[in-house]
Amino acid sequence: MSTDFMLDPGAAASGADQQIVSEDGLADLEFELNWVGPDARHVDRRRAFGVNMWRDFLPPGLDAALFGRTVGETVSLEFAPGALVEDRRATLAREIPLASFDPPAAGLADPRPARGRFLPQGVLHKAGIAGVHSSNRRPFRVLDVGANAFAADLNHPLAGTRLRLSAKVLGARKKRSEVGGRSRDLIADLTDGPGIQMRAGGAPTDFFARGWSARAVEDDDAVFYAVPRMVVHLDRRALETIRDLYADLLPRAGAVLDLMSSVESHLPEGRKFDRVAGLGLNRQELDNNPALTERIVQDLNTTSVLPFADASFDAALCTASIEYLTQPVDVVRDVARVLKPDAPFVVTFSNRWFPPKAIRVWKDMHPWERLGYVLELFLRSEAFTDLHTFSLMGDPRPADDAHIRETDLSDPVFAVWGRRKA
Repeated sequence: MSTDFMLDPGAAASGADQQIVSEDGLADLEFELNWVGPDARHVDRRRAFGVNMWRDFLPPGLDAALFGRTVGETVSLEFAPGALVEDRRATLAREIPLASFDPPAAGLADPRPARGRFLPQGVLHKAGIAGVHSSNRRPFRVLDVGANAFAADLNHPLAGTRLRLSAKVLGARKKRSEVGGRSRDLIADLTDGPGIQMRAGGAPTDFFARGWSARAVEDDDAVFYAVPRMVVHLDRRALETIRDLYADLLPRAGAVLDLMSSVESHLPEGRKFDRVAGLGLNRQELDNNPALTERIVQDLNTTSVLPFADASFDAALCTASIEYLTQPVDVVRDVARVLKPDAPFVVTFSNRWFPPKAIRVWKDMHPWERLGYVLELFLRSEAFTDLHTFSLMGDPRPADDAHIRETDLSDPVFAVWGRRKA
């Protein structure tokens, strides 16, 4: 494990106003896990507030590295395989008879596992594996499926992966008292999910098996979306994250395609684009989007070919809509056609969608598996390079948000992007 320190000089306080991380204090931290898979680079970010530097479990060496740091400073550590999560063990990869597969135990309808997919370990409770019971939600991966058995991998998804972990100080303060309470296992929190978005051994994941694109309502999409919905679907903090991400990835000007657009495009504030083409399903929603310079109504599930010339856009984005496509690889491939070489295509989503129109596989997936699904669309299109995935969670939900009574945390943000091959 190696350590280095980075300072954002514009963010740190000075003199008596400095907030310093101490052993007997509380800290607000932004963690960032960086790692490289076979097909993409990955950043998984999580914010944690009120971390008890004495009681909570932090990754090895991170607490000592943070002591004395001030607001705005970032500490980074490198972890060799096996140092942050348990290294791969051969005994955790085993063959499971299909007769021992119990999908109803996890509420799954599919009677057979699919190659590369992640499932809750509870479906294996009949296989006689120590510690695995029907309510176990910890994911395992299906490596291969045969006629009578399948290969299951119970290793951590990040086993064998070199990791870089950063922690940025967002705030620090003294504790008023220490009167007991629960400890947080931040190691488990930070590594719960990341890794699931990778392919298994470089082989394509079978997201497209057995009615994967079925939807609860199969009526004509144009009928379902005929009534305008003049709302945004995510909370304010999640949308700010998406807007910041677009600010980093989109060009300063030029032509942008807003795929599956609605009343708002979430473009960076103050950025002036020469052309913003919005393609969606409801004319009234598009007409109420002030960012658009042109508006096209088209059902991509009926016609996946976009009504634009080759190489006509400098960037494309799709916000909180990819889960409704029934021909997603064809659409992603045609997005590449209308992009200029090296132009980015950015897909963002969260954990909210219209249940009647989301494809079945989307609803069945682990949240980080949805990252893998969207990444798989990019890979199968064979049209993009420089692939990335991103996740952010842990922000408090805005107090005035309509869903404040459901959860204290803001909607998570997930993103996948790549650049058009030359």
